[in-house]
Amino acid sequence: MTSDQAFGQLAKQYEKETITNPIVRFTRKQVYRHVFTLKKPPASILEINAGSGIDALALAKMGYTILATDSSDGMLDRIKEKNIQILYSKNLTFMSCRKLRKSLIFSFPTLED
Repeated sequence: MTSDQAFGQLAKQYEKETITNPIVRFTRKQVYRHVFTLKKPPASILEINAGSGIDALALAKMGYTILATDSSDGMLDRIKEKNIQILYSKNLTFMSCRKLRKSLIFSFPTLED
């Protein structure tokens, strides 16, 4: 079994444990506040290793346009399932990181809009 398959099998359990953990919940709130100070919605965000989509969905609800990526099909299935059940956001897109493995990903931070 690959690590991607293992993560996929644990998607719902992982999510349950991270949602109920008070330290993780506090940390997420801090990250969201920081993102909001850097760029206001409708800014676009690329999330690498989005997992079950907790952050991608939260940021999409705030009005950001999100491209959520993960290498685990199980995690991507969980994002799709939640997007349909909870939000069905047109500003949330998801794809497998495996499609990017032969690509060069480069990020140059900027303060410009």
